[in-house]
Amino acid sequence: MYSAVVSDVNQALQFGIEHLLHEGVIEDSRNGPVLAAPGPVCIEYLNPRARVLLSKTRDANPFFHGMEALWMLAGAKGIEFPVFFNSTYGQFSDDGRTMWDAYGWRWRSFFGWDQLDGIVEELKKNSTSRRCVLSMWNASSSNEEMWTKRCSVPSDDIPILMSPGDSNDFYVATHSGLAVPCNTHAYFAVRGGRLNLTVMNRSNDAIWGCFGANAVQFSMLLEYVAMRVGVPLGSYFQFTNNLHVYTEKFSREKLEQIAHECDTLGRTPEPGPALEPGFDEDLKIFMEWANTAIATGAVPLTRPDLSTPFMNSVAQPMFMAWAYRKQNDYAASASAISEIQAPDWQRACREWVERRKK
Repeated sequence: MYSAVVSDVNQALQFGIEHLLHEGVIEDSRNGPVLAAPGPVCIEYLNPRARVLLSKTRDANPFFHGMEALWMLAGAKGIEFPVFFNSTYGQFSDDGRTMWDAYGWRWRSFFGWDQLDGIVEELKKNSTSRRCVLSMWNASSSNEEMWTKRCSVPSDDIPILMSPGDSNDFYVATHSGLAVPCNTHAYFAVRGGRLNLTVMNRSNDAIWGCFGANAVQFSMLLEYVAMRVGVPLGSYFQFTNNLHVYTEKFSREKLEQIAHECDTLGRTPEPGPALEPGFDEDLKIFMEWANTAIATGAVPLTRPDLSTPFMNSVAQPMFMAWAYRKQNDYAASASAISEIQAPDWQRACREWVERRKK
């Protein structure tokens, strides 16, 4: 097994690519040839909040990464919000309206209860608990009739059909389902007074998943739970049983260039404000405001009054910058980006938009 300890996601991406380039083997997959690690890979992030990628060749969309993580913490499953930031996202929806594998939905309601609430309560009562397991993979008994219905019923019926007893993920995966969870379980544990998170992954694309979207999603999940429990952040451990890259999408030369850019970034920008109590209330207000803007197709003229620094001075201007950019108003987008009070997110957003203009 390959393991590495990194300071931030850019170093993680560098180390992951170098491991694949030096030790990877070419294998077939259902989506084409991959360069795969010969065994499991585990990365420890010492600073989970340093989660923003900056390689221009990797060209990660920071708006999508940040907003998708908020969509997950809100426990949502409808595709309208993430599709607003990534037009290709909907291709993985079986019904064209929802995501069967939506992590936030599975964290907060899929199994009939809010797992995050339970984990927070347990860690507050017993900080030495070793039983705080977050489940994302559904292993309930399969139901062929319900799965078939789920792919064909009107949208209003989908919430009724989507329940743990409908279909297990193995059944869905082997019966033409477009997406089942890649990250299957996660473990929270307080060690040395700090909250650690270990995420288990069955199969992970290194570029888009492991060191891209997943690094943002689960580091924010760790920060959120730590905030609610009232303990400092510890390490984020990212374990994948099959780390790979698709060779038809990323040549060896392109991978080498990305690794080089990550290695020569120099001092990366500091993370912005941390999540604070009041986040849940702000997130609910923000999602209602953002979803209304998405539904109407208009840039919102007024902004909600949010109380926490991250939601007010990072998430809100990021949304505005993207909304203006969608309407090709680059001057207004640049102005909104300048309001982002997080050096890492601001730089990534500014550089990503500049690359689009060029």
